[in-house]
Amino acid sequence: MSHIRHMSNAMSVINLMSRIVNSGNMVYARHMSTDKPLLNFYVDPAFLKRVDDFRFKHRFPSRAAAIKWLLDWAMDQKPAVPKTE
Repeated sequence: MSHIRHMSNAMSVINLMSRIVNSGNMVYARHMSTDKPLLNFYVDPAFLKRVDDFRFKHRFPSRAAAIKWLLDWAMDQKPAVPKTE
């Protein structure tokens, strides 16, 4: 029974370590909800600058918050998707 408790503790440490983000001299632990999916994608530097400029202009607390707001707003516009053949 103790080996199950040991494995549980080891998994807790691994989960915590997986949330650690090293940023220069500072180490931050991210609180990530495990019930929400992760959206991850690459963008051009010019696009990222536009997102960051929007974020700071409108005082969003994070880049992710700005991107979520922009995506939600864009989807509410009911854009016509071009047909491809």
